[in-house]
Amino acid sequence: MNKLIKCLLVFTLLLSLTACKSVLYSNLSEKEANKMLAILLEANIAAQKTDVKDEMVSLLVEDGQMSRAIELLKRAGLPGRKFADIVDVFPEDGLISTPTAERARFMFALSQGISHTLSQIDGVIDARVHVVIPKESSKRSKKQDPSTASVFIKHLSDVALDNSIPQIKLLVSSSVEGLEYDNVNVVLFPTAEASSSAGQVALEQVLSVNVAQSSVSRFWQITLTLLLLLTASVAFNLYTWFKQHKDQQAQKSTALTAATAE
Repeated sequence: MNKLIKCLLVFTLLLSLTACKSVLYSNLSEKEANKMLAILLEANIAAQKTDVKDEMVSLLVEDGQMSRAIELLKRAGLPGRKFADIVDVFPEDGLISTPTAERARFMFALSQGISHTLSQIDGVIDARVHVVIPKESSKRSKKQDPSTASVFIKHLSDVALDNSIPQIKLLVSSSVEGLEYDNVNVVLFPTAEASSSAGQVALEQVLSVNVAQSSVSRFWQITLTLLLLLTASVAFNLYTWFKQHKDQQAQKSTALTAATAE
């Protein structure tokens, strides 16, 4: 019976530690999941990742810390935006599209490719590139409008990218045929400063112990479970002791009666 109680105790503790987590994000790449997990653990948020299928990962977080985890990851631009590649834009469906549709697809694929490249710069949360390539004029005498590009970059507030604007303009102009360096406009937007309490854990004193507010219910759950198991164990041991004591007294009484009868 004691062994059973010990097994129940271990099972209850494991259940208390694992049953309070819910899926925060799913279908994440291993690299992105590791980045998100590092941010959450650094902020003292209990999180873990689990493999799902096709090399995709899910991120689990305690229910009480879900909103705080979402806020922190959102400020870090995670999970990142999914970019379409050339296969997505030009599927091999065998259908013949119009020149206008082909041009629209090409422009979209071009913008997506450049945006994806810019998003790899350290400190960049999101990048969007809008390229405008005028149609060729049917009249040779008419002056051709120049190609232009607008670049929007959202970055971490503690990362300065102003000195990188020339390199960004050079990268974009070199990626688009006929696009001049001076016709590329880059606009930078830093993220809003995180509140001082965003990375801190709110504590609450329970039974003279400082416990995170999001874990108070879990603390009571574990504490009450331990008390119930301890009470059951003490009651069982007392019952066993009294039973053994009663049996011993009965045996002594029987032996004394037998000795007196002789």
